[in-house]
Amino acid sequence: MVFDREVVIGSRRLVIRLNGNPMQRSGESYFFGYPLHPQLSSITGTNIGTYINSVKGYFVFVGFERDRMVIANDIAGGFRLYTCVVGGTTYFSNDHHYLIRLMGENGSLRRDDNEYRYWCRHGYTTGGATYIAGLNKVEPASLIEVTASGISATCYFKDIANEPDAGKHTELCLPELDSAVREATAPNKEVVLFFSGGVDSTLLALLLRESKRVFYSVFMKARPFYRDNYDSYIRAKANASYLGLHLQEIEVDLESNDGAMAAVARAMPFDRHPARLHFGALDQIQKRYGSDIIILSGQGADIVLSFGPSGRTKGDFAARALIYHPYGVLAKAAAKAVGRALGGRFRAPVSEIEHLTAFFDPQQYYAVLNDADPSTYRQYIEAAVMRLGDRLKSKQALLMYLKIFTHLQGADNQVVYASAGKAGIEYITLPYTSPEFIYRTIRYKDKGKELLHPKYFVRQSIRALGAKLPDPSRSRKRPAFMELGKLIKESDRCFYQEARRLTGMAEIAERL
Repeated sequence: MVFDREVVIGSRRLVIRLNGNPMQRSGESYFFGYPLHPQLSSITGTNIGTYINSVKGYFVFVGFERDRMVIANDIAGGFRLYTCVVGGTTYFSNDHHYLIRLMGENGSLRRDDNEYRYWCRHGYTTGGATYIAGLNKVEPASLIEVTASGISATCYFKDIANEPDAGKHTELCLPELDSAVREATAPNKEVVLFFSGGVDSTLLALLLRESKRVFYSVFMKARPFYRDNYDSYIRAKANASYLGLHLQEIEVDLESNDGAMAAVARAMPFDRHPARLHFGALDQIQKRYGSDIIILSGQGADIVLSFGPSGRTKGDFAARALIYHPYGVLAKAAAKAVGRALGGRFRAPVSEIEHLTAFFDPQQYYAVLNDADPSTYRQYIEAAVMRLGDRLKSKQALLMYLKIFTHLQGADNQVVYASAGKAGIEYITLPYTSPEFIYRTIRYKDKGKELLHPKYFVRQSIRALGAKLPDPSRSRKRPAFMELGKLIKESDRCFYQEARRLTGMAEIAERL
């Protein structure tokens, strides 16, 4: 189904075109995606501002009133809504192909070189733009109002001061996560949990078990294995056995020559991801369990709780040092190590704006500056950071929103929504990205503890629920691993070809 609505407000013509059925309708107020709120049917364009920070899930809200229209999206920008102006008409749609076709017919397709450079580096574009000039995203946590006076967009993200307290962080965030899980799984539908065996999905499994909810624990298994997938598989089997879960294995052939990556690149061209495993797995999940199911994923936990680097390697520790103590001796040493490892001209930030810029545009999670970047690109990134910084005075709130504006609504999250959408599955939720969970993390996160004990909240919560996970030993007879290089090369080739097709570039650009 396509929701298609044209309205004229004042002298402005607007077109709203959304693929998919409204999940909730109250008069002329519509929710798309999978919104979660006990009073969802009471939310209208008049009171959406009152409720918006308590609506969980991923969604877009559209409300029509006399001479007024309101649009709002979820806090993490999970429901990707694009907008552009063509021929004096403002368009909003989750179908980028529809908007690109309109722009092409109008002769207005050209590449945004700064966003394209950012996309080449990170695999996603920033939170309000694409690499096509004039084709923008509605920014995460946006509330847009259209009246005869014009279009106004505000960011509803709360400016919360940090009061570090690891105990309160766990005490107050665990019930909020539990609430997100219970609300998401309330309907009478089968529940599928993406179970990697890591602490994030394990905590969700514990909460599902506590709620007495029947669910399927599914592991996406690569054929042949690549190293990380095999290690996750061994861990998932051990943790599932410990928790008394039956691990459902969904096996995907990563070497099949079926043109899958070209289809993935067409589905999510602004979020480059070697997503064959996800898309193949979701197709099989749909065949096994049907489309009318609820999917839970622990995706987003690393970003919300650790801003990304949550491992215990020296590299992860260095990345966290650059985030939490950017001007110290550790940060300087980390920047030098990054330069040696990546072979570039990288340095640690020396001022607040440099730190925020490096955090916004990191080098593989490392908040260091790349002195080889063109000045126009550096100015573009700095201007974006300064604009967002004007909204939020709390450093911890600003860092969280910058990460939401970039990585959290980028490729790693979008592949969950895009692969499920392609399989016809509408009910997807990422409980770690609910508003109150994010806000409580901003207020109580202890960066000192986080530096040495990444995602301490998850581990403390697992212990609070009475579990102590086993430490699975790695099998001595390890299988032969496939080289991911070929898969990633194929993925990049398909994405660059799609970028060339969309923007009319004369050649496929090399990775920058």
